Amino acid sequence: MRLLLTSLVVLLSGSALLAQITVTNSTFFAAGDTLRLATAGNPEAIVAGGVGTNLSWDFSTLEMDTAIQILVKDAATGSAFASFPSAEVFQETGFGETYFNITSTAITNLGFLTNGFAGVPVNITPKYNPALVERRAPMNYIDINTAEASFLISFSTEIVPDTFFSGVPFKQDAIRVDQMIDRVDFVDAWGTTSIPGADYPCLRERRRTISETTVELQIFGLWVDLGSLGLQFPASGRIPHWRTTIFPQRKRNRSLW
Repeated sequence: MRLLLTSLVVLLSGSALLAQITVTNSTFFAAGDTLRLATAGNPEAIVAGGVGTNLSWDFSTLEMDTAIQILVKDAATGSAFASFPSAEVFQETGFGETYFNITSTAITNLGFLTNGFAGVPVNITPKYNPALVERRAPMNYIDINTAEASFLISFSTEIVPDTFFSGVPFKQDAIRVDQMIDRVDFVDAWGTTSIPGADYPCLRERRRTISETTVELQIFGLWVDLGSLGLQFPASGRIPHWRTTIFPQRKRNRSLW
């Protein structure tokens, strides 16, 4: 499966300096924060533009279509904390909980509790090894970083609803999900972003992520790739994903509407 997705995230800044900025770890989220994300109903107003310095991104005509809130909580209060004892915070999402470790230089994704993955309707806790770097600090113009992460998790088919295997003409003993992630982050521009209500200095980071997910069934003691059986499940296969993010320097408590 191949997917091309371009998204734009704008985090508000509290200052308005017309110069290149450095994004520091004061922008990292922490327990007690609420991340408010708004989706624009007129995406044609988003133009990422080229690379360079002292650029201007005018998103002042964006119109909010939908909005969500993501709560950041103390990891010790999470239902899967025992699986991620080094986590400091977790975020509640629509599919479960995602756990993060936070240091002075990075936010890393340790893994997640989910009620379904790669089309398999089951509660599992995949753990990234190594952990996946989501944010870095300090962030400066022309920074280039790479990251790799993966997980391999298997579980008995006894915890999967019987309807999931309807139509499969043989008995399955277990399921194994294998995911590998390769990521390149490039801060390719700095400038000023205009959104409804204010202008903010910022850095722009382009992220290219390639994830490859394999779902296998254990049949008579052997692991069989579902793709070899002509079966395809959501989120399986090789997926390239491009994301453009604009980061201003601002302390936490950010809001996107």
